[in-house]
Amino acid sequence: MKKILVLLGMILLAACAPRVTMPPMPETARMAVAAPVLPQADWELLAGVLPQEKVVLRAEDRAALTQILLDEAAKRPRPVIAPQVVAGCAEQVLAQTTEGRRLDAVRYWQEVGRCAEADFVLVPFVLFWEDRIGGEWGVERPAHVILDLYVVETASGAVRRFHYEEEQRGLVENLFLAGKFARRQGRWLSAGELAREAVAQGFRELGL
Repeated sequence: MKKILVLLGMILLAACAPRVTMPPMPETARMAVAAPVLPQADWELLAGVLPQEKVVLRAEDRAALTQILLDEAAKRPRPVIAPQVVAGCAEQVLAQTTEGRRLDAVRYWQEVGRCAEADFVLVPFVLFWEDRIGGEWGVERPAHVILDLYVVETASGAVRRFHYEEEQRGLVENLFLAGKFARRQGRWLSAGELAREAVAQGFRELGL
C-alpha cells in the first residue's frame, strides 16, 4: 500500500511539473489572430504532414474555437487584430499570387501579417476534431482533439509551434492523468472544452 501511495505521489508531481515556455512576446507587439485552418494542401503546412483523414469541423465549432482564441488573447494587454481582417488579407495575398509562383506557408503568413499591419500572426491548425458521445459523467466515445498553434513573426519569419493532442481517458485507464482527472472533477469534457484548455496552455508555452 505504501509503494502505491508513493507511486501516486510521483505521478501527481509529474503531472503538475511546469512545462518549458518560450521567451515572451513584447506586450506592445500587434497580434493578428487567424481563424482556424483545416489544411487541405501541402503548401499550407508550417510543419508536419497532412492528416490522413479530412478534418470535419462544423461551422458552429469553428466559430466557438475562434472565440476561444479571442477570449484568451483578450486576457493580455497587447493589441489584437481580428480574424475578419486576417481573412481579408489572406484573400488579398492569394489573389496576388501568380499561377507560376510556388506558395510557401511561412512567407504567405508573413505577407498576411504585413497586410494586417501585425507584428506576428497566431495561426491555429485543426488536425482532428471529434466530440464526445454522451454526457459529463459517462460517455460512449470521449472527445478527441488535435491542434497546432503557430506564431509567425512578420519581420523575420521565425515560427513558434505548440502541439496539443488529447483523447480523454478515464483514471483507471491511465493513472498518469491523475492530475487532470482531479482538476476536471472527474468530468468528461466536450471537444470545445478540450480546445479551451489547449489554447490556454498554448498561449502560456508560446510566450503570449
